[in-house]
Amino acid sequence: ESVLNSTLINRENIEKLINVLSSSDEENIIRSVKEIFSLIYKNNITLMLVKRIAIQIISHVFAFYKDSNIRFESIIYDASQIYPLRIFSATDPETVSYHVFDLLNHLHSSYISFKELEDDQDLINQIIILIDNEYSNPNLSLEYISEQCNKSIYIVSRAFKKISNLKYIDYLTNVRVNHAKEYLKNPKYTIQDISYKIGYLNPSSFIRNFKAKTGKTPNQYR
Repeated sequence: ESVLNSTLINRENIEKLINVLSSSDEENIIRSVKEIFSLIYKNNITLMLVKRIAIQIISHVFAFYKDSNIRFESIIYDASQIYPLRIFSATDPETVSYHVFDLLNHLHSSYISFKELEDDQDLINQIIILIDNEYSNPNLSLEYISEQCNKSIYIVSRAFKKISNLKYIDYLTNVRVNHAKEYLKNPKYTIQDISYKIGYLNPSSFIRNFKAKTGKTPNQYR
């Protein structure tokens, strides 16, 4: 059994499985595991050995996610508590393989979701830095931001809404209004001066947006 075990769970098979985990094609994951279980079925080995092989597979999978520093430890922890018990409780090889496939799909979909979230967070951090540095730029539109980030308007808009729960223009307006509040503390700046300083070429637009956010006109706030 130990010889058969080492033949089935060899480094090449495991690496092949691990490599496809980071792809977005779940069929590749299932296909790779099926190759291993195909060998199991052909050799007609005992249920206990099938379970041992399955545990080895999922152990390698858990190790991959741990080493990849993907931050969803709670999902991995819960899965590591549940799936080994399900595998050991299985009454036939088919049920064992079902639990393995179910775990792989569960972790893979979580991996993709978290990876997208990380990518979105990196993009949002880039946008926030741009806004902080260029809030006084009257051309700081979503199109401008998209060009600077080398992303489509759709990707920028979707990521921003997903992470901040705000539309881009709402976040930009908030930043500009907060800066305006600081400028309003200094009496040497006129409303027009402040309007230009925070990126509004038309003072009327500044006054309208300021009131919408604070409930007061800039002069009333001052």
